[in-house]
Amino acid sequence: MRYREIAVDEDITLFEGHEPGRALTFNTYWVADPQGAVLIHTGSRAAWPALASALGSRLESLRYVVVPHFEADECGAIGLVVDGRPVTVLAGPIAARQLTGFGLLEQVRTVRDGEWLSLGHHRLEFIGAPSEVHLGMGLIAYDHASRILFSSDFLGQMGLWAEEGEVSAGMEEMREHTMPCPDPFRGLAARLLSLDIQVVAPGHGSILRGRIRDQIRRYFGLTPRFD
Repeated sequence: MRYREIAVDEDITLFEGHEPGRALTFNTYWVADPQGAVLIHTGSRAAWPALASALGSRLESLRYVVVPHFEADECGAIGLVVDGRPVTVLAGPIAARQLTGFGLLEQVRTVRDGEWLSLGHHRLEFIGAPSEVHLGMGLIAYDHASRILFSSDFLGQMGLWAEEGEVSAGMEEMREHTMPCPDPFRGLAARLLSLDIQVVAPGHGSILRGRIRDQIRRYFGLTPRFD
């Protein structure tokens, strides 16, 4: 895995992973804060040496890891990340249960829809995603300070390097993989449309800026399919 570092906001950084031969990026986010940093997605166990090298000395300030759902690219490296570090792992009910089964009893905290993580500056609100085989009652997070939505596998895109963009055929391809039937997710769509989202930071593909409400409507099937 190769990583490149991209500034999303003043203190939020995307570490964009690319695996040769795969037309898909694997995005990890670092949220720096005076009261401790947050890592969103650990990447796979095999990718951790490269990601740890890219993060460098920043890891000394790591205090929280957000696991949106139980899958290798979201939490495959969790054992290596928490080893020897004073880190709390924040995960939804299903992911938390799975992680405790791997021996992470003291580090894991179960987070439910509507709960918050308030740091010195950033304030993450956790939003529950409906149960679906791929996502398994997952979590996404909205930072009220930066107005960035960390959308995990929602609103992502297939493609190589993640250039900032708008809706695309790659997004529709990703949607069909993670959310083949959008109807159960209409409530989530309404919840997202009620927020003042300025940037979408997905687990795969492009950072999205501009026309966010339109992109959410299209993604969740509330308006015609992507052009």
